[in-house]
Amino acid sequence: MTYVEMVFPFFLFAEGMSLPLSVAQRLKRNPSLSSLLAHVMVHILGLIVLGEILANAEKADHARMGMSGSTWGLLALICAALYLSVYGESKRAKTYSRVLRTVGLAGVILLLVVFRRTSTNGHVARLDFSYPEILGLI
Repeated sequence: MTYVEMVFPFFLFAEGMSLPLSVAQRLKRNPSLSSLLAHVMVHILGLIVLGEILANAEKADHARMGMSGSTWGLLALICAALYLSVYGESKRAKTYSRVLRTVGLAGVILLLVVFRRTSTNGHVARLDFSYPEILGLI
């Protein structure tokens, strides 16, 4: 067994140890179960979108989009980071947070709409959802 084969079990261990702690902290801030579930769903969707960005960036068609796949991927990841980031609690930070999260979400949506690739039969296609290990890229 090599050290690489130990990464996943240690990751699962760390995940298992941190999950109850993070859920407890979240419920202390807001005891609503529906708020917790909404928070979890946003993060699950965020991971799936990040995985799709990473899985599709190399398939982008520069001629059809007007930008390279690397540029598209970088912009999409920056916008996703703006949306998923945690900002401060001050009144000023909340205003910045709202603006940056809105810009980030709008940017991700726009970049996902703009994405074009050439399919195997030569036609224009959109995102490819066939990659089975999307979350493995993250």
